[in-house]
Amino acid sequence: MNSKHQRVETFRRGEQGLWILQTYQQESFSLQSINLTASFRDLYEDVTLETVNYSVEEIE
Repeated sequence: MNSKHQRVETFRRGEQGLWILQTYQQESFSLQSINLTASFRDLYEDVTLETVNYSVEEIE
């Protein structure tokens, strides 16, 4: 779960035993190991996301 953007990153083991990163940024995400599909609305219900304002000098 990301505290600055609505994003969830999960890892799962693939068929060949390697770890696979799955990034969700849409309306819902899945956790296959516990058979769960949930919405970002529910996950971030009581979260206030940070607003980050960058100046041109900070970016360069």
